[in-house]
Amino acid sequence: MMGQVHEIGSVPLYAQMDLYNSELGIQIASELRSSAGDEALKNAILTAIINGNGRRIALSNDGATLNFMFPTDGSNRCW
Repeated sequence: MMGQVHEIGSVPLYAQMDLYNSELGIQIASELRSSAGDEALKNAILTAIINGNGRRIALSNDGATLNFMFPTDGSNRCW
């Protein structure tokens, strides 16, 4: 619930994407042993993103409107 509080008042599509990806991270973290450490968690999340398990927002055909989500593929990452 704590990670969802900042979504109040967000653009619905952004909030939907962020909540989806937050839930993915929570699921991955819950499947790892707590002794696995931060690096293992980071690698597991990156693998999920590259494998298409995350979601990102895409432009519509007009090239200006962000109006749908699609699976991640690891391209165009910010890190």
